[in-house]
Amino acid sequence: MTARRVGIAAVSTVVLNLCACRPAPSTITSQLPEGFGGSLAPRELPTINAEELRQSRAVRRCDRGTCVLDASFDDARAPAKMSPWVIEPGSTVRVEPGDYDVLAMVVAGSVVASPARAASREADFEFDQDQRSEAWTAIRSAGIGLSLYVDGSSPPAAVVLVIARDEPQSAETPSAPQQTPREASAGDRAKLQRPPSPRLELRPLAALPWLSWGGGSFRAKIAFEGASAPRASLGVLVGAARASVAEHVHDGSYELLTAIVSDGMVQVAGGAEGQLGHQAIVRPGDPQVIPAGVRHSWQPAGTLPLVAVQAYAPGGPEQRFRALSGGR
Repeated sequence: MTARRVGIAAVSTVVLNLCACRPAPSTITSQLPEGFGGSLAPRELPTINAEELRQSRAVRRCDRGTCVLDASFDDARAPAKMSPWVIEPGSTVRVEPGDYDVLAMVVAGSVVASPARAASREADFEFDQDQRSEAWTAIRSAGIGLSLYVDGSSPPAAVVLVIARDEPQSAETPSAPQQTPREASAGDRAKLQRPPSPRLELRPLAALPWLSWGGGSFRAKIAFEGASAPRASLGVLVGAARASVAEHVHDGSYELLTAIVSDGMVQVAGGAEGQLGHQAIVRPGDPQVIPAGVRHSWQPAGTLPLVAVQAYAPGGPEQRFRALSGGR
């Protein structure tokens, strides 16, 4: 299918209680497939220039050597956090191994993905060989960290990273009762002696089916979900230029979303009694975090579709896409 160049209106994020006023847009270009407009969501994902995402102040840039992503959480209640990155040629973004999952969506360029090897433990495991991941490939690493490298001869890459952990327990949540120790069986001892080799999971979105609903006004691809990825799901959501999302809520999960192509506004209700909601214009590269139990909606401007990397932590709400699409 042929591609055409379309100007994307880049606007500053504005948070207001009553209204949102648009500044004068600047024009950037992106390769968008034909059909990226109107009342139907396109069936192809766009070819994005990593440079475009730099216009969002939320996008972090790794332009020299190795950039280590801090795996700690500013919000003690959050089960996950999301950050978009632009990785320059010859640079590496690294997340150290830990008791969490690292999920990534390559949205522009290509990266060489590998576990984040700890020098003192490298001899303990057999690692997969480094693998190159092209645009619109999802990556998942469970407990072994992640290194994403862009070689010096490649263009810059853009990646959306998610760190997901087990749901934090509040002080009011009783801890699980202690189990009575038992003697390890022969089978248990064998498992301890032969730990499974850690692996990265790579899922090119081109190989995954589209889920479609709303008469074709919305489509999604889900890369990671369910029992195989219990801490967080990861996928891509595509909406038509004039397709809105009515106000709704996810009672038990955080929603994390980074716009890749967008021109519209997210509306978030107050999270607690007496707390004001807000409206925010969303441009490419802007991440949004919606806590569990907070009502929110999406209102498009009608000029461009919405293409967004989307995660739920813990996973579950993405299953409504399967239900809406009839399981297809």
